[in-house]
Amino acid sequence: MHLGGYPAPLREVLGLRVEEFWPLSEKETVDVRHPDGTVGRADLWSEAVVPEGADVVAEFGSGHLAGRPAVTRHSFGEGHAWYLATRLAPGAMRALIDDVCRTASVAPVLPGLPEHVQAAVREGDGGRFVFLLNHGRDEVDVVLPGPMTDVLPPRCGRRRSRHAARSRSSRTDRTVDRRSSRRHRCRRNPRDVGCTPR
Repeated sequence: MHLGGYPAPLREVLGLRVEEFWPLSEKETVDVRHPDGTVGRADLWSEAVVPEGADVVAEFGSGHLAGRPAVTRHSFGEGHAWYLATRLAPGAMRALIDDVCRTASVAPVLPGLPEHVQAAVREGDGGRFVFLLNHGRDEVDVVLPGPMTDVLPPRCGRRRSRHAARSRSSRTDRTVDRRSSRRHRCRRNPRDVGCTPR
């Protein structure tokens, strides 16, 4: 139990307090208005936020909380704390996450990936691996930033749960599969693919 109102333990970090919760009905949505005039949609819940040092990034444009903060950003320590007082629609959420990443100087492993495709990098003594995970239902093509080698090609008649590729540089030159490409077909989940630049 924390006294002092929600979110008591994090009020100083977030630079705000929540005065009241406003759940939205099943099909109810609200507008979220940004300073540049763009308007997004949100649903599920909303909160009456009172800034205590946080900057308002977007505000509710409709509903009971019209004019109140919907998204805030607060400088704290060496970073920034963001707070959402509602659930943004997928497109608006993606745009916000992109903005948060840019602000934090965080770049994607592979930019411009299709929707539902995730990229991750793992490095070790054996080389550098880029894993592509397709969480969607359909196969998609991924344009790679440079030639990469697929070291675990699909086996005939067998569905693979993991797929990896290895850099052709340094000692991995002797062990990689012979195929390399700037384009990769990313099959539907659970196949994931790893590859690195030659």
